[in-house]
This record gives sequence, C-alpha cells and structure tokens, in this order.
Amino acid sequence: MRTSTLNLIAMALLLVCGCNAFRPNGISEIKTTYDRTAALDYAKRFWSKVNSDGYIAVKGNPAYVACPAGTPFQQIYAGGSVDEWATLPNGSIIGWDQGLNDCAHFVSSCLGTPPGDKGGGLPISSQFNTIYGQTSAHKLFVDLKSKNLVTVLFEDRTYNDAEPMLTSLQPGDLIFYHNKDYKEYQHCAIYLGGTERRITCHSYCRHEMSNAYPQGWDSVMISGGTSIEINRTLGLREDQRCTFVRIN
Repeated sequence: MRTSTLNLIAMALLLVCGCNAFRPNGISEIKTTYDRTAALDYAKRFWSKVNSDGYIAVKGNPAYVACPAGTPFQQIYAGGSVDEWATLPNGSIIGWDQGLNDCAHFVSSCLGTPPGDKGGGLPISSQFNTIYGQTSAHKLFVDLKSKNLVTVLFEDRTYNDAEPMLTSLQPGDLIFYHNKDYKEYQHCAIYLGGTERRITCHSYCRHEMSNAYPQGWDSVMISGGTSIEINRTLGLREDQRCTFVRIN
C-alpha cells in the first residue's frame, strides 16, 4: 500500500512539474520539447572544450576520464592528418593513443541537460553515475530511437545517396556514421547546415567556427574496414555509410 501511494504521488509530481526527478518503475519517461537554440548554443561553447560535466569519454574500462570542464582540446592539422588531445591537471594527456572517443558524450550533452549547464532538454539516459549521457554513438542512437525522440529519415546510405538528402535536415538534427564491417555506429555529429553544410562534434572537434580541419558533414572517415577506395580527397569512403536523424 505504501509503495502504491508513493508511486501515485510521484506520478502526480511528474504530471504537474513535467520533470524527470521522480521516475518509479513502470512510469514512462516524459518527453520534453527539444530546444534547438540551446543545443546549438551549447555546441558553440563546448565544441573544442571538455563538456560541462568535467569528463572525457574514452575507449576503455572505465569508459571515461575526469578532466576539468572547459579544458581545451588541442589540435594539430598538417599534411592531411590530424592529432587531438586534452591535457589533464597532472600533465598527462588524453588523445587518440589513450582512446579518445568523446563524440557521443558531446552530442548527449548538447541534446540533453548536462550538469552545470543547459542543452536541448531531451531526456538522455546516462550509462554511468559519473559522466553524463552516452559514451557510444550506437547506444545514443538506440536510446533516442527507443524513446521516440527522433525520426530516422533514412539509414545506411552511401555518400552519393545521402548528399541529395541534406535538405531534409535542420540545424540541430543528427548524422550517425558507421562502417559496414563494424555493424554499428562509430561516430555521431550535430548538423549545422548553412551553405558549407558543416557539422559539430568531438573526436575530432569540428564546428563552423573552425577552419583548421575539414568541418563538412562528409569529412568523417572511420578507420578500419576492408575497402581502401576513397571517393573524395578526405572523408566518407565507399565502405562507409551514414544515417540522417531528425529530432522530433
């Protein structure tokens, strides 16, 4: 009886407040309206910095490293290659050799309600009690889709198929990238639009504010796979696919 009463109280609070603070078992998460302006503003402020929760996602166990919020990512681009890293307070670095993998974490923070700041307000699930949101692009896609927060415009398309469909995306919508040999998404980004059709993401850091490294929607190249045929100078390869996702 006590549990039933508490659940009824929690449900009433959810209905009145529209918040996610009370979520007993069996009560669906309440969908909130996506604030595109806030999401894009967060991206503009943190595209080249550690997110406001003070963590960096990495490939490893645990899948995150603590680092002060706002710590800049350093980037060197020369000769068609790029290196990127953040320096921790103890002087050590988190770069590609240390498993830097912050794309889904960054997009999660832009879309959701990250600690210490404001994003787009969507109810993004967190994998851990520390780092905010998802640390895997594939898990972020599954999380958004399972909550009916997004509409998949098309899935698993090549560059040639996807390019004419860019007009279906609005600034603040998403692009997920994968290689057919991986069988899951390996990278995600927020579409910025504009005449240059740029994206914003982490790992590598991209935004319309930077010209140091290619920033276009098609500048993502995932390592691995069997094909080495390049369909352009830099970016999506013939064995790579992308998925366009509109946020509802």
